Amino acid sequence: MKSTQGVYVGNLDHLRGLAALLVFVWHYLPEPFKSPYVPRIWTLSIFVEGHTGVALFMVLSGYLFAFLTNEKVLLRKQFYFNRFIRLFPLLFVWTIFNLNTQSRDIAKVATSLFSLINFTELGGGAWTIAVEAQYYLILPVLLLGREKYGTRYLAGFLAFSIFTKAVVWWSTGSVHNLAYWTIFGRIDQFLLGMIGFYAWRRIGLDRRAGVVVLLASVLALSYVYHAFNQAGGFYKMSHMPSRSALWIFLPAIEGALYTGIILGYQQIRLPSILDKALSKVGECSYSIYLSHYFLLAFVAKLCGRLGMYDLASFRTTFLGCVLIAFPLVVLFSRASYVLLERPFLEMRREYLLKKPIGESASVRALSA
Repeated sequence: MKSTQGVYVGNLDHLRGLAALLVFVWHYLPEPFKSPYVPRIWTLSIFVEGHTGVALFMVLSGYLFAFLTNEKVLLRKQFYFNRFIRLFPLLFVWTIFNLNTQSRDIAKVATSLFSLINFTELGGGAWTIAVEAQYYLILPVLLLGREKYGTRYLAGFLAFSIFTKAVVWWSTGSVHNLAYWTIFGRIDQFLLGMIGFYAWRRIGLDRRAGVVVLLASVLALSYVYHAFNQAGGFYKMSHMPSRSALWIFLPAIEGALYTGIILGYQQIRLPSILDKALSKVGECSYSIYLSHYFLLAFVAKLCGRLGMYDLASFRTTFLGCVLIAFPLVVLFSRASYVLLERPFLEMRREYLLKKPIGESASVRALSA
């Protein structure tokens, strides 16, 4: 997807598509294959724990906004306007749809929708949109801190966030909900995406090194989630919510490894046809994210009719998910993108200016 500045980074769209696939698989797999199910092919554990796709979305946001705002002046009003029309119209449509098809408390839904505190009342994966919006609210502050104190400001913020979660775990015995569902856990991933971009700008990465970083990060992430599955996974690690201290660090672990994947994948060049196809999937990832809950029962039933949804076979169900169910969701979401998202995206305004010599871009951002 092109930004309002005309900047296009196709590989990021590929990774958005991967994040959408991970989340879809997580919600599609029936209960027998939820964690702590451990697939025979250990690298597939990342799909069994597909909730990790949310972390990839967060890291991508941090990386992208660091990339876009680098050496630029952020115009705050235009930035918030663009973020509003990017997120709200489609969210509003699906909220109204859910109110008309599900039994929900209208007052609670309205409060959730307009408060930016938490969108759990909206159903599905909408809670992550509240977290994303909260990140947008503090982004100018993060840019100001980085402008004045360097990337060490972001690293210090990350350390402070991890320490805060450690205090909560020590005090209450669990930090699972805070780390997973809220900005207090997810901020680690936004920060690591930003730090990753600034590190890449300083150090650089050639194609060979990029491939090594990509493969190492993918294998490390797969191993982490294989071990996570063996320990009980998201739902059955001794308690729910989990009492494991792992949740103090898991958002940062995911963030660091996904940052490595992003940095490595940026050095990869795919054939033009494949590049365009994957970019189209990533382009409609927001529609996939909001619409796939509505389509789950339909595509699962269809796969069942085709013999590709089997409670006794992970391989059959997984292949049906990837080869049949997800492509159908993508087709629906492309229509949603063209009809419901794109008209609003075309209303976006330019929100970045070239940084004048000797002037702080972030200070201008806070005063614009």
